[in-house]
Amino acid sequence: DLILAQECRPPQRSPGERFRHGEHDVFAWQSAGTRGWGTGLFARSASLIPIEIPGYKGWVVGGEIKNTSWSARPLMAFSIHGPVGEHGYIHTMQNILDCLAILSDHADLLLGGDFNVAVGYRRPQDRIKFLRGERELLDRLANEFKLVSCWQAANPNRPLAQTLRWMGNTAAPYHCDGIFVPR
Repeated sequence: DLILAQECRPPQRSPGERFRHGEHDVFAWQSAGTRGWGTGLFARSASLIPIEIPGYKGWVVGGEIKNTSWSARPLMAFSIHGPVGEHGYIHTMQNILDCLAILSDHADLLLGGDFNVAVGYRRPQDRIKFLRGERELLDRLANEFKLVSCWQAANPNRPLAQTLRWMGNTAAPYHCDGIFVPR
């Protein structure tokens, strides 16, 4: 019922694509700068009150989802493709969370996408180093936003799975794509 997509094109710009949303569905998409791709959100049988996150057009797409029974409180969903920014991915993701923080008092947040940083807690014995900034980002999502990683909740005590597949090392379990929901 909900799709959060990054590095995608809208269906009308994808030759041979058969997907089309219905008149009662939400489809929001924005180009990420001059690229041919962008970030999108699809919700079946819902409506959307768009909320623009200043400075992140095409990188963060979403808003308040209406006409669903998904949450007792207002629900805001955002599809996020974390850009590198001027000071790196972790700093940029913290800036995006700063923008979303004012919304979290009045609504349940659902965040998903390609964060370009670890979206799950790594164990000390894991092959890929867990950066302090990544831990701080995950701690903030858990403590300030009261969100949990869906993958980690469904796979407790397991090493993170690979979500980034274009890397030179196809066996490296780099886990930068995820969905966070209210706990």
